[in-house]
Amino acid sequence: MAPFYVFPCGHAFHAQCLITHVTQCTTRAQAELILDLQKQLTLLDGNTRRESNGGLTEESITSMTPADKIRSQLDDAIAGECPFCGDLMIRDISLSFISPEEAHQDSSWEIKPQSLGNQRSLSLAI
Repeated sequence: MAPFYVFPCGHAFHAQCLITHVTQCTTRAQAELILDLQKQLTLLDGNTRRESNGGLTEESITSMTPADKIRSQLDDAIAGECPFCGDLMIRDISLSFISPEEAHQDSSWEIKPQSLGNQRSLSLAI
């Protein structure tokens, strides 16, 4: 089963989805830190599995300590608060709904005024 996070507010996220969301909504430096921690954790977990061949020895348990530290740092970075209810969402409220990449599409929806000279108007009595 894939890891997931559940917040006190009731929102729940698959771990990878939460990482993706938080890295898109946070500062570049914080996003780089999160991705670096995730990479380190993946490398450490892979090494631990290869060394232990599925069984846990005393040596592999002590080698998991750095992985637990990194996992804790990653948890703090991505799950300190719910991304939908916390400060992250509050800061995003001032951002434009339309990204700079989508600005050209925005202009395609513009309604241009047309001359009404040739058109008849119909007035309705209410």
